[in-house]
Amino acid sequence: NHKDQIYKMVLISLVNQIKDSNLCKDLLERSSREDKLILKGTSRVANSLIVSALAHSENNPPIIIVPTFEDAGQWYSLLSLMGWEKIYVYPTSESSPYDNSPLSTEIKWGQIQVLSELIQSNEHNNTCIIATERSLQPHLPPSKELKQACITLQAGHEHDLEELSIKLSKIGYIRVNTVEQEGSWSRRGDILDIYPVNSEIPVRLEFFGNNIEKIKEFDTISQRSQDKLSQIYIAPVDLNYLISERLLKSDLSILENIKDEDLKNDLVNGNITESTRRLLGFLWKDPSSLLDYLPLNSFLVIDDKQQCVAHANNWIENAKYSYEKFQRSLNFETEYFALMHKPI
Repeated sequence: NHKDQIYKMVLISLVNQIKDSNLCKDLLERSSREDKLILKGTSRVANSLIVSALAHSENNPPIIIVPTFEDAGQWYSLLSLMGWEKIYVYPTSESSPYDNSPLSTEIKWGQIQVLSELIQSNEHNNTCIIATERSLQPHLPPSKELKQACITLQAGHEHDLEELSIKLSKIGYIRVNTVEQEGSWSRRGDILDIYPVNSEIPVRLEFFGNNIEKIKEFDTISQRSQDKLSQIYIAPVDLNYLISERLLKSDLSILENIKDEDLKNDLVNGNITESTRRLLGFLWKDPSSLLDYLPLNSFLVIDDKQQCVAHANNWIENAKYSYEKFQRSLNFETEYFALMHKPI
């Protein structure tokens, strides 16, 4: 509304004034030292103004690490009034990797949307990311692996329709009669409709033979085409599809080291489950965190470090407990199997 627009104009003006001030120059000089720059006694409004000014001054994309999603929401509300073109809240889960509770589609697709934005573009000067300390945990495949798994389609380029259909299935897209929700695709003759999970709007590809003549956004209700696009970027529906495919292509010795027989059978039979994410460390010695997807010049800000550390420690303790419980269940199953097959 009108009042918000006035607030926005005032705050953007303040950001620009701070950016050109001696205070900003001093803070930038301090932030380049080995000792971390710590601001105390300032409000969240003041912190968001200073962070925006510092980041804009150096054209460095900021990532704000906060203790909780409530804090993330407050930062989002403030930063949205300070001239940032793109602000993303990176969703994370409180559950341990060894819990059986599945991640919600909101978390999985929300993560993929942010990650695909980071890997498909080199321009992040006006992008800001807010995440909890959970995003710093190693829970992701390397960025180059995700980039290779994504499908890039450009108008005027040739793509075999049958091969494209297979690729879409491999990264988790389901074929339907009519595309209405994310993670689905349909084909009618030379027209291919896809709803990428990393996009807010589905797209329609019009082929002539194997050549993509047009790419357009379309409305799921009216099914009418809308704005034209030069290209689209299609990310996997779930990172578990990427992990599963890489494991099946890997050395067989990796599969032999998996003790969970149910999980191994699911993997070999092509059944993608939430448990697949446990195998991340089998593929990559050093799994990635959100920081590994960010440009090297990113501006890292930690809001309320003590609370972030406390939340991280609680999560680690929960993960250890879940892991020990999971190990006990595997040992029990192994002993039970040996007992049942003991010769008489």
